[in-house]
Amino acid sequence: MITANGFIKADSDSSHVLLGDGGHKAVSDFATSTHDHNSSYVTAVGAGSGDHANELYYTKNGSNTYFTVPYATNAGNADTVDNIHATGFLRWKGM
Repeated sequence: MITANGFIKADSDSSHVLLGDGGHKAVSDFATSTHDHNSSYVTAVGAGSGDHANELYYTKNGSNTYFTVPYATNAGNADTVDNIHATGFLRWKGM
């Protein structure tokens, strides 16, 4: 086993990465700084404010899209189906 604080490859610099076979390639072969991920990915998520205080949002391409999520308006009856409370269902024990 070889242990070191770093490796320096002759005829290379910090714009290259070391390959497993001992060679090196330019970092630009793997990623470029001109690529724009904003057009493909959401860049922010959060709770709205002001006119959108009761909404959530996500940001894509520099624009916010606001949306609402349905929720139980009466948490005391959250265990109902079509206004029939769970205690009104027939219960079977065993088969």
